[in-house]
Amino acid sequence: GLLVFSFHGATAAAQVETNYYSIFGADYSELSQQMAQKGPQGFAGYTASSISYNYRTTPQGASCRIAKVDFDYSLIYTMPKWENAESADPALQGWWQEYYAALWRHEQNHGRIADQRYSAIQRAFSSLGARPPCAEFGPLLREQYTLIDTEFDARQAEYDRETQHGLTEMPSFMGSSVSLNSVNQIPQGSFLQRQWLWLLLGGFVGFVVLKR
Repeated sequence: GLLVFSFHGATAAAQVETNYYSIFGADYSELSQQMAQKGPQGFAGYTASSISYNYRTTPQGASCRIAKVDFDYSLIYTMPKWENAESADPALQGWWQEYYAALWRHEQNHGRIADQRYSAIQRAFSSLGARPPCAEFGPLLREQYTLIDTEFDARQAEYDRETQHGLTEMPSFMGSSVSLNSVNQIPQGSFLQRQWLWLLLGGFVGFVVLKR
């Protein structure tokens, strides 16, 4: 959806989308392989954001101030869509519902961190006072953005470290209503561990486009 909001001297439009890639499978192994092959950058789910802005300055006596800043912000989620789920074993369907919910929560948490970064950039830009000359504002805005971007990139990375890219948030076969052996008789042990690694949950990428 499109969200439009404003603060003093600025307008902003936020575009939030969820895109899907199709996967097919009749058992856990096939689904995990499909996500490893088709998922963005090898992840099952992915969250990407971008920020661009235009600004206009105006003289104020011997100084200069920002008259207006227009922001464009996009937040794009990419998620798997299991196309032949209805024909699958009910136990596998139950596991998928748990797994997908955990994946979606993980990506939304990345999205919330991206939203926080965007809000921090808006606040930083709106707090800049008058200064001479007008040409100073371009480098100053880039400096402000870089500082905030670095901080929130670190927060994204820390969240993935804490959750092992969402691995700790995943439903477990042994700990859920879906038992390990009910899903196509998958053996326990290292195979399961490798399969989970194929399903690591989230990457995150953010970038900025500066416009004058």
